[in-house]
Amino acid sequence: MAETILSEFSIGIMINDSSSTDALYANGNQQCKVFIRVLKESRDDDGSWRVEPLSEAEKASLTVLPYSNELQPAQATGWSCDDKASDEFDEGLWRGTASVGLRGSPATTSVGATTAPEEFYRYMSFDGKLAPVQPTTFMAYIKLDNGKQYTTHFDDGAKDFESSITIAPQRPYVLHVNDLMFYRSNAYSDGGITVNTYYWALPGGLRILRERFDGAGWSNAKLAYAYGMRKDGDLRFGMAIRVGVTSLTLNEIDGTVSSSAQVPLINSDCILRGARYANSNSPNGANYNNLMYWTITDNYGCESRFVLKANRLDTGNTLELLNG
Repeated sequence: MAETILSEFSIGIMINDSSSTDALYANGNQQCKVFIRVLKESRDDDGSWRVEPLSEAEKASLTVLPYSNELQPAQATGWSCDDKASDEFDEGLWRGTASVGLRGSPATTSVGATTAPEEFYRYMSFDGKLAPVQPTTFMAYIKLDNGKQYTTHFDDGAKDFESSITIAPQRPYVLHVNDLMFYRSNAYSDGGITVNTYYWALPGGLRILRERFDGAGWSNAKLAYAYGMRKDGDLRFGMAIRVGVTSLTLNEIDGTVSSSAQVPLINSDCILRGARYANSNSPNGANYNNLMYWTITDNYGCESRFVLKANRLDTGNTLELLNG
């Protein structure tokens, strides 16, 4: 087998081609993009060296591990290294209506010149629920097909590589009700039925990617109900309208009603939406009054939790959104 070595092996962070960053939230969702540059050479029978691309097995072995004198230390608790970029979450830090960071890009590039290193990307994430939130230093690792292992913190007398990165995760922010812009609309009123729609807009630059409801009294594909009760003969429902729902009818709110009249909706993934429904003629026997927890995950991977409930002062005639 021809002698094979690495003549270049280095690691860095894509943001400004630097060696350190704090542009990562410790939420286990978001990623920090890391580049690894590798130049592999093999000696021909005549003693000359030629550049070779990494094999698929060598590419698969390429990873990012805690900075150590060990060749292959265990991954730091709470950290993970992926070879694929998530297209779900934005990179960088949220700065109101702007962000600091870069979007993901292709997983591998190879510059055409015969002496140029190949560049590969890995994506680091950290879950602050599993370990203390503190700066952590990393190095790159690779195993060649000939069994030789290298890190970017390496010196065997013949080869000496020294580069590392430090990622200082930030504690995830949490949105509160007073961070949201509130708007209420009298959306429908006819034949003893009234529907008020509620909107709580997220601050600029944020979008809802996921939501979860815990403690709902009832739920379906479009709605999650916090309460269903009667007051002075009226049936009252209070509910969240799921993100992505573009249309809503009266009989989708109350299955005992035959009317398919539309309830006007503002559709946006930047808004939490709810509705209060009242009907003086419905035979619906719903009878529950819950604290429904409404958890959203935004485009930076951060979670915020709210409580949707009946306003106890008017027995559910209006909705309340509270901090969870």
